[in-house]
Amino acid sequence: LYATWFVLILVAPILTNAFVYMAFSRMVNSLNSKAQIFGIKSRWLSTVFLCLDLLAFVVQLYGAIQASKSDISDDQALNSLHVYMGGVGLQLAVIFISLHLHLSSTFTVAPCLATFPQHKLVHE
Repeated sequence: LYATWFVLILVAPILTNAFVYMAFSRMVNSLNSKAQIFGIKSRWLSTVFLCLDLLAFVVQLYGAIQASKSDISDDQALNSLHVYMGGVGLQLAVIFISLHLHLSSTFTVAPCLATFPQHKLVHE
């Protein structure tokens, strides 16, 4: 039971990152008239980031499962934690690349949003 909770707690942030990548892709699709950033279409943005996130998940899961075994030596446990930390490093690298794209992109209002009628908030 301990090993299961140990693994689940270690790999839980992966799902949050996947949500952020998907939401960013939707924002690019909705708010950018070309639906792309730096020549990369929004569909490919989410696909690439989700695949990299999945790769980081598999590396972290493998390291966490190996580290949670009870019949391994101290050196094997340390190596398993190094594998897990390598997955965390990969995840952080993907997050920083995504953050760079978020912050360096400028959104323009899509033509379909500009055609909405203007409504008054206060009735006269």
